[in-house]
Amino acid sequence: DLLSKMTSYCVDKVECRRTLMLNYFGEEFDRRNCNKTCDNCQHANSYENVDMLASAVPLMWALKEVLQRGSPITLNQLSQVATGSKSKAVEKFGEVQAVARIPDKLNRDMCERILQMMILRNFLEERQEENKAGFSNDYLVPGSRSYLLDRPQPLDEQGVPITLLVAVQKASV
Repeated sequence: DLLSKMTSYCVDKVECRRTLMLNYFGEEFDRRNCNKTCDNCQHANSYENVDMLASAVPLMWALKEVLQRGSPITLNQLSQVATGSKSKAVEKFGEVQAVARIPDKLNRDMCERILQMMILRNFLEERQEENKAGFSNDYLVPGSRSYLLDRPQPLDEQGVPITLLVAVQKASV
């Protein structure tokens, strides 16, 4: 849980850094007292949290589809597959039908951030495997909570609807 909080601190672009930091140590801090001294509060109007569950579910299906074919896949490779990359590195995975179910056209950065949030929420896991040359790769596998995304209306263990909030840059007005 503490590692998840630390990683969330690194990727969060919306919550006050002081609030996140003190929360990590079990303390409460009112964001208003930050007085825009952290990067997130300085850019508070630049980002908003958006529920990306509708994209996360087909990404999970895409992972399972690739794994059923017997091919391990990294986060970067799955992101490339999901965004339609034509690189040789992802050609080996072939056409992945589940990608067509992603409701919005995702760029690679957004896709990677969704996958990272899925790892933080235990919907995905990264498993390290050493290759013949002695180098390690981190391959994606369904996480301990992946079964929750298999339902038509994903609910958590307490029956509450699941959301997957990802910071998205607000559109210019």
